Amino acid sequence: VDVQGKHALWDHIKAQQAQGKTFIISTNDMAEADYLCDRLLIIDRGTAVVTDTPENLKAALGRDIVTLRTTPIITDPLKLFAGLGVETADTPEPDLLRLELRHAEQIVGELVNRVAQAHQLESVRIARPTLDDVFLHHTGRALRE
Repeated sequence: VDVQGKHALWDHIKAQQAQGKTFIISTNDMAEADYLCDRLLIIDRGTAVVTDTPENLKAALGRDIVTLRTTPIITDPLKLFAGLGVETADTPEPDLLRLELRHAEQIVGELVNRVAQAHQLESVRIARPTLDDVFLHHTGRALRE
């Protein structure tokens, strides 16, 4: 289905749902599931792993993703951000730092202040967990598997 056809189908399903109709949808497109489904069941290798609303599943992860693009590279992010609740830090690109933490909007100012002491901050972005993150978390699988 092309993009226009997909959205026409989604609109039709949403209109039918508004009239009280129920659909069982099987998809591996988490954006589609997030848009169309009131409840989700994630199945991995034939086993039901978790079920809930999309909102509850994303909220249960509790982590926000903060990406920082800096010059020079932050070589020891866990030390730089000690005490701020950073759970994980990785560098998916040479000048990009990806942090996982809870309640990022409450401490983003302090993150920026610490970076500014020795680095030039080119960009900062806060993202909430997606259903892709939920799937990967509950199945224990990585994107490369």
